[in-house]
Amino acid sequence: MYSAGEKAKILKELDSLPHGGQGAYLRQAKLYSSLVDRWRKQRDEGLEAKRGPKGKPQEVKDLERRLHEAEVRSRQLEAKLKRAELVIDLQKKIQIAFGQSQESPEKPEPED
Repeated sequence: MYSAGEKAKILKELDSLPHGGQGAYLRQAKLYSSLVDRWRKQRDEGLEAKRGPKGKPQEVKDLERRLHEAEVRSRQLEAKLKRAELVIDLQKKIQIAFGQSQESPEKPEPED
């Protein structure tokens, strides 16, 4: 494996040689012309051989962001629901403590 710097150096040396001298250089360095052609293509496209995972497409990033926001919102709503249930439970206990029935008051019947 050659580093990017080594590839650039080899290509520079090859480009400085006359056409007949390039073949001799490749044989001496034990390189294949197809490999050097690939290096030239990478250089011309401005690409170097990169390792590692590819970046995620923007669509996937957007979906992951939306999922994260939904999870955060869900946790917030669950906490709010828990607080509301505690308040309701407390209100029931207060009603019982003061002797109020839990039933709603009856409406008076209208007189004719």
